[in-house]
Amino acid sequence: MDIQFNPQDKDFNAPSYEPTRKSSKMVGWVVKLSGGTISESQANYVLIGLAGVFLVLTVVVVVNMVGVRKPAPTYREDLPESVKATLTPEELQGFPSRNK
Repeated sequence: MDIQFNPQDKDFNAPSYEPTRKSSKMVGWVVKLSGGTISESQANYVLIGLAGVFLVLTVVVVVNMVGVRKPAPTYREDLPESVKATLTPEELQGFPSRNK
């Protein structure tokens, strides 16, 4: 079997594919939801912004669930007089004292 190519043929050096740019479905959804008023690159920026918002919300939720911060203990002496007046003696004794 003898296969030969003709280098002078016009289709010899032509690429066998057409380069196409295919956008994602989410970009298409954003463009469709905007009514076609924004371009694909702007839709990409919208999606990046949404990802950033969700990342921040995730961090906030995880920090609140884990309880990274513990509130400082409130001592009896630190309570304002207006709050002390509303507490019963049993509730007031529930707060730790610095003098003990």
